[in-house]
Amino acid sequence: MAKGRAGRRIEEAGGVMGTPHPDREALPSGARPRAEAMSDGEPVAEGKPDASTPPKRRGRPKGSAEGPKGNVLSIRGSEAWRVWVGRLADHGRLKVADVIDRALIAYARQEGFDEPAPRR
Repeated sequence: MAKGRAGRRIEEAGGVMGTPHPDREALPSGARPRAEAMSDGEPVAEGKPDASTPPKRRGRPKGSAEGPKGNVLSIRGSEAWRVWVGRLADHGRLKVADVIDRALIAYARQEGFDEPAPRR
């Protein structure tokens, strides 16, 4: 049987799809719990959120003033190399793209290329 991402996450977390949480009563299929059932015994007002909570942003994030960024670089490599680069990025608490950006800047300086790199 095919499972979606949510189903895999539930099973990976130790749960079984279709089994209710032990602290909650079982609901009919497709039913959603009422807000009162989700509180600690105190009724929760349904409807509009508090004025203190900012509205949830929906949709795609707004683009930058420079316009959309295109794909600049694609590198082929073995799975072992990809994992190594990932571990290097984790070691420096960076994204892989930032590791590559820093490596290119260091290589340019090493080769005597003094032109400053523009922002990505």
